[in-house]
Amino acid sequence: MRDTTELHAENPEQLFHALVDVVDGLLVARSKYVVIERSPSRYVQALVDGDGALQIETVSNGFLEAEARLSAGNEALLDHMRWSPPSDHSPNWHRTFVHQWPWPAPVAAQLLAYALLTVHDVGSEPLALTLTLTYGDAASAMHVRPCDEQCRMLAA
Repeated sequence: MRDTTELHAENPEQLFHALVDVVDGLLVARSKYVVIERSPSRYVQALVDGDGALQIETVSNGFLEAEARLSAGNEALLDHMRWSPPSDHSPNWHRTFVHQWPWPAPVAAQLLAYALLTVHDVGSEPLALTLTLTYGDAASAMHVRPCDEQCRMLAA
């Protein structure tokens, strides 16, 4: 089952708080995912697998047309924020939080917001940002792999 809604933010602080609420909801519900996008080509997403591991991702060049590709500077920003580059575990840039304490929602929300605002440049002053959120069950997300042993080692 998929459900689509909109998120509205007038400034980066509102975006951050809204994303904390989104990630909190995923952590409580478990086995759910959300894709957050301004346009079909630029997005971030989050998933909580059945074991409670929170995985966040942002689109990589493997899914972008030549004119929309991430620049070397964009990728350097993601690397600096300790996002893992595309790999066998995920074709996107990704981060995994395997432990529920400390509660990962604020850190994950900050990373997602920063990726949207800087790497994907979805905001401008004034922000007045509207994003589409698509929710679904993790089991139906064929492109998302559960956090395996390799993923857990990278997250440690």
